[in-house]
Formats: sequence, structure tokens, C-alpha cells
Amino acid sequence: MTNWKIEKRNLQDLKGYDKNPRKFTKKGLKDLKASLKKCGDANIITINADNTVLGGHARLTVMKELGYETVDVKVPDRLLNEKEVQEIVIRLNANTAGEWDLEKLAVDFEVSDLEEWGLDIDLSADNSE
Repeated sequence: MTNWKIEKRNLQDLKGYDKNPRKFTKKGLKDLKASLKKCGDANIITINADNTVLGGHARLTVMKELGYETVDVKVPDRLLNEKEVQEIVIRLNANTAGEWDLEKLAVDFEVSDLEEWGLDIDLSADNSE
């Protein structure tokens, strides 16, 4: 098993994974920029030992635009091989263990806040089957 640690790195030293299968949207980048401006860096970029970004490509892009110089990253204790890199890149985005509880969102949150925060879910529809 690979062990991970948190380190600080110069943002300019990080490089994107050239086979990253994720695409950015203008809305997504705008929402991420607003989040970073308001909340700071509450999420962490995951990199390989050679500074290749595995998770957080959009965050890297927006942080550069905002003038960040250093950033906390999660880095493995060894260089991952290509197959391991591919697995991590997919798992960071695909293996989420939950989904939104639409009833709680509708009752406990303001729709305008959710929209401002970048959550695009129709809470008025009957989502039961």
C-alpha cells in the first residue's frame, strides 16, 4: 500500500497530467474561483512524487490565476507507475461514497445559496421512483 503525506510545494513546480480525462467548464472554473476567494484552499491537490497532478487540475489552473505561490499537496511516498497514476486519476473522481439527500437540501438550505455555491440540482422535481 502507498502511504501519502501532506507537503507544501511551489505552484509553478506542479505540472498537469497530460492524459487527464476531465474537462473544465467555464461555470465550473468560475464557481471554483469564487470558492477559493471566499473560503480559501479547503481542498488539497494530489500529486505524484514527480510533481505531476493526479487530482486538482482545475484547482491548479484557478490558483495560478489567483496568484497563489505555494500550496499544500498530498504526495505518495514513492513514484507511482503509469497504471497506478491512471487508477488514482479515475478513483479521485469516480469513487464517491454518497449522493445528495435532496430532501435535506430542500429543507435545510436556501436554493439561492446552493446555486451561488455551484450546486446545480433541481429541488422542485419529484425525484422518487
